Amino acid sequence: MSAIFSMLTYLQSNRVYMLLKPFRETLKISVPRSDGSTTQGFCKTRHLVQQNGEWCVYTYWVDEANVEWNKLVPLSHYTKDPPQILLM
Repeated sequence: MSAIFSMLTYLQSNRVYMLLKPFRETLKISVPRSDGSTTQGFCKTRHLVQQNGEWCVYTYWVDEANVEWNKLVPLSHYTKDPPQILLM
């Protein structure tokens, strides 16, 4: 039980919210870059992060040097549907 409480505390302190169902079918996603281009990457489909009052998708990709990068992308970039948050 303590592992579950520890996980819940971690999620709450990092503003991570679990979804009732994945917001999309596939993990593969197009990540918008600051220069206007996009990079093919992956995302976490079962949770969202709340940053500055906005729901964000955790995305990540690996570059040519095999370095992993990550970025929070507003959920509104991918869907207009409101998230179905699992209340904790």
